[in-house]
Amino acid sequence: MEYCLGNKHKRDGKMEKNRTTPREKNMTQKKITVKVFRFDPSVDTEPHYATYEVPFSNGMSVMNALDYIYQNLDGTLAYYDHAGCSLGICARCTGKINGKAGLFCQTPVEGDTCLEPLSLSKVVKDLVATRRGESVED
Repeated sequence: MEYCLGNKHKRDGKMEKNRTTPREKNMTQKKITVKVFRFDPSVDTEPHYATYEVPFSNGMSVMNALDYIYQNLDGTLAYYDHAGCSLGICARCTGKINGKAGLFCQTPVEGDTCLEPLSLSKVVKDLVATRRGESVED
């Protein structure tokens, strides 16, 4: 006979710690909402926002959230990412995080988040924008 007592099971008179399956962990894992600015000038007439549910883990960066969206939810999302990212050196991944400028690779996610390019007037696609002295072809 088996039944639950808080975080323990009692089986045949012996107490055991509750075992959580990977599926149960996924069902109870905290999720955050990431609202992302979307605009492809070759297709869209107006910018819009897309909202994604992303699994949250302590210490994750905005770049981790974007990577999750790109790899699991929407492979059309455009943003700066490269092998050397996470070092905060090149600043190509600079954007607005909840209205404040920051590096996507360095800024920790603390809850629901809104992401936008730094300059809405220089958008190449989604979160990719040209920087000062840079052209679209660079």
